[in-house]
Amino acid sequence: MMFEIDENITFPGLFENVVREFPQRPALETSDTSYTYAQLDRRVRNLSAGLSKIGVKRGDHVCIWAEMRIDTAITYYALMRIGAASVMMRTGTPENMLADIIDKSDSVLVICGCEQVDMFRRASLPESVRAIVSVTDSENADYSFSQLEKIGEQMGEREFKELENRVDGTETSEILFTSGTTGIPKMVVISQYARLNMGRLLAYNLRADSNDKFLNALPMFHCFSLGSNLTVALAVGACVHFPDSRHTTDIIKAIRRGCTVFNAVPTQFTVLLKRRDLTDEDFVKLRVGMVGGSVCNTELFRQIEERLGVTLVSTLGMTECAGGVTMASLDDDLTTRCMTLGKVLLGDECRIADIRTGETLPDGEKGEFCVRGFSQMKGYYKEPELTAKAVDSEGWFHSGDLAWRDENGNINLAGRIKELIIRSGENICPGEIESAILQMEQVAAVKVAAAPDEVFGEEVCAVIVPEKGRNVTNREIIEHLRGRVELNRIPRYYVYLKELPLNPVGKPDLVAIQKLAADAAGTPKEVI
Repeated sequence: MMFEIDENITFPGLFENVVREFPQRPALETSDTSYTYAQLDRRVRNLSAGLSKIGVKRGDHVCIWAEMRIDTAITYYALMRIGAASVMMRTGTPENMLADIIDKSDSVLVICGCEQVDMFRRASLPESVRAIVSVTDSENADYSFSQLEKIGEQMGEREFKELENRVDGTETSEILFTSGTTGIPKMVVISQYARLNMGRLLAYNLRADSNDKFLNALPMFHCFSLGSNLTVALAVGACVHFPDSRHTTDIIKAIRRGCTVFNAVPTQFTVLLKRRDLTDEDFVKLRVGMVGGSVCNTELFRQIEERLGVTLVSTLGMTECAGGVTMASLDDDLTTRCMTLGKVLLGDECRIADIRTGETLPDGEKGEFCVRGFSQMKGYYKEPELTAKAVDSEGWFHSGDLAWRDENGNINLAGRIKELIIRSGENICPGEIESAILQMEQVAAVKVAAAPDEVFGEEVCAVIVPEKGRNVTNREIIEHLRGRVELNRIPRYYVYLKELPLNPVGKPDLVAIQKLAADAAGTPKEVI
């Protein structure tokens, strides 16, 4: 049966259907806690009702300190059930930014762990915030979950059903923060329509069903976690398992508990691959995984599949498109699954635009990747000018990614347009150089960035992480690249690290890498 976008989807409707069909199936679990869908329904219902009783209404924004825990998932569901939105605050947010973010997001409530209550108390929150809610009992919080659920139990079923019936697909499901480098990052507004249909579509593509168990080892404030785990599992009545932490030891423990789906960034797979204390039995139930964030080289991709016994599919996700844009098929061959990002998802369409003229380019030519369709954000919250700049008059979202579409319709990513290295007036894509360097057995990871140069404007700098116990030299890399890339693309500067700097999601920290490249410009330049 072919997949179709549900034009009338709402969270209350989807949730009710799943609970009715799979009441005794596990929905959420940790190493010591488990909820069936019937039990989850009761908790979500009472928390929704309790939140409503203390004044949270349809359309309200509620700030969540989004720890990777079951309580975050329950909160997310409870707010959607009454048409309110989760403002998913990054757990590394500096204390001096809390008040500004909550003010800008127009949040009426703060929900956090008991460990963060005092931090929010110190933050001089705006008057619009009616209360601070702790997920566990706390003397300094205005309410705890247990108190709200008791309040919610008092709401009659008719009154609660009326709350649910007011919800439609245009409601905001969440507000997510982009990876800003200074000040408050942009706030992306996602609708229930986009979020829930994305969950249904990814479940369809992964061939997921109620027997699956999704391992959620991704930050809950990130679209990858919400889009590839939480709502995907919900769409088919599957289970989401939360490890005790994101440490490799706890992830392995979670996999041993029978997880079948592991969606992660490449670094998480790579760390698992390096463990020597694992046996084939550890991964016997693991069947499939989505890899996002960057493209693995063919050999690494193959090693992950063979070692973990999992079929990997590459994806391209964007916060502004509910976390999903393209995806390879489970039926694709290895080369297609690891060297391309697959085809544009059903319900969306794309075009490759010339970065100078904006004209649509033919297959095979590199340009800006643009997309439009069901997954698109409602906009950047309170940023109409930025929204208009990102989404043109014809509805195309301009991603800022440099890409091309091959003859088979698969999308290939060359990098970010803002990462382009302009050497003597010529555009150089870091992705091509990175892929070539990763073919070397001595190299574990690499990022290529621009280093300022007085003669050429910018030069190519490679930030290299050698394989543990291996050495690699500038000259070895240069000789390896000869014949693989054009001479002007071979790096002139080199930085060697034990590991790449990463952002909170586990992707390479491009700001830190660009600074390393800029600092390298003061070192001797390699002559090619």
